[in-house]
Amino acid sequence: MMNKNKGYVNQDYLNQAAQMFAPIKLDSYKKLQANHIQSLIDIGCGTGIDTTTIAQLYPELKNIIGVDFDKDMVEQADKLAEEKECSDRTRHQHANSYDLPFDDNSFDAVRAERLFMHLEDPEQALKEMVRVAKPGGRLVIVETDWASMSVNNGMDELERRTSHYFASEFLNNGYSARRLPGQLKAAGLEKVEIEIRSLQSYDYQLWLLLSQHSAMMHKALQNGFISQKEFEDWNKQLEISDMTKSFFSTINIMSFSCEV
Repeated sequence: MMNKNKGYVNQDYLNQAAQMFAPIKLDSYKKLQANHIQSLIDIGCGTGIDTTTIAQLYPELKNIIGVDFDKDMVEQADKLAEEKECSDRTRHQHANSYDLPFDDNSFDAVRAERLFMHLEDPEQALKEMVRVAKPGGRLVIVETDWASMSVNNGMDELERRTSHYFASEFLNNGYSARRLPGQLKAAGLEKVEIEIRSLQSYDYQLWLLLSQHSAMMHKALQNGFISQKEFEDWNKQLEISDMTKSFFSTINIMSFSCEV
């Protein structure tokens, strides 16, 4: 499903991102119409942050499934469900998003958040999402538009180059958000609602974690995409912006919702 060497994330990243994404997450639950359904699958569920939150917010939702390619995260998700006392309605399992182990028309709603950026074959994953959804069911996808990330450090040309490198080389599918409208249309999905929100950060350390910036810059240097001088100047400028409290970064998050 995904290559762990290309933009792979850990639990700390997921927890920090969950806090910043909280309003967007809550909105995605509403788009699922979770208060009117009985079954839901969250694809790329990670540590179960969303499945367990949905279970707590919507106690009438009786069948919540989370799947992830990472077995360790699946175990953590099940533990979280036990801690939140919703394991009777929420379960998690290891699965490949390209070949979901469920029958056709199994779920009232299908959800995926920040999954497609990791996928080498997003069209196949989307095909599977549509397959397991019941006719008339809800489909909700939330994706980061990584190419829209912008950071103020006074090196504008290099900032644009590194943004492109992150989206095209560091991640498997970093342009996923802006490609999804066409992919959804090709999959036969009509009347797709698209909402774009901007996330801003003045916190340099939080941005370093959520942007996976250090790993990306080291890889860009290793692959010869940037020079040693550019690497050093770039990091120096970021440190200066942090010390002078002038650091600022923004990025767009896109939400797609429709009826299957």
